[in-house]
Amino acid sequence: MNVCHANALPILASTPEDYAACADIWLEASLLAHDFVNPSLWKAQREAMERRCLPSSRVIMLQSGGRSVAFAALCTLDGEDLLAALFVAPPFWRKGFGRALLRHAMQGRTRLRLDVYRANTGALAFYESMGFVPVGESVCGHTGQPQIAMLWTAAAR
Repeated sequence: MNVCHANALPILASTPEDYAACADIWLEASLLAHDFVNPSLWKAQREAMERRCLPSSRVIMLQSGGRSVAFAALCTLDGEDLLAALFVAPPFWRKGFGRALLRHAMQGRTRLRLDVYRANTGALAFYESMGFVPVGESVCGHTGQPQIAMLWTAAAR
C-alpha cells in the first residue's frame, strides 16, 4: 500500500524545529543505509546538518500523522540544480515517500543532478528507476567513499 499519497503533502522547512527533525531523519537513515561508513562520522555531522547544511538549502518535507518522515534538500551549485539530500525515516521506507519527494523536486526543472554512494545499491536502483543516469564518478571528501554522479533530464522521462 502506498500510504504517502493519502496523507502527506510537501511543505517547505522553515524553522529550527523543522531542520532538527530533518537532521534526525538524516542521521537515522544514514546509519542504516550507509553502514559502509563509520557511524561516528554521521553522529559527528548531525549538528552541522541541522544548523548549516539544511538551512542553506531549500528543504521540502513530508509529514505523516503529524510527524516529519522524509525530506529532500535542493540547492544550486555552479548554476546547476542539485539534489543535495533525500532521506526517508527507516520505518517509512518503501512506502512511496521518496518517490513523491523526488517527483516534487523534479517539477518545473529540466535537469537535476545528485551524487550517490556506489555502495548504496538500493539508492542507485531507485534513482535509475526515476530516470537518472550515471554521468561520472568521484570520491566523497567527507567519507572517502566512491560516489556516482547522476543526472536526470526532463527529456529522459
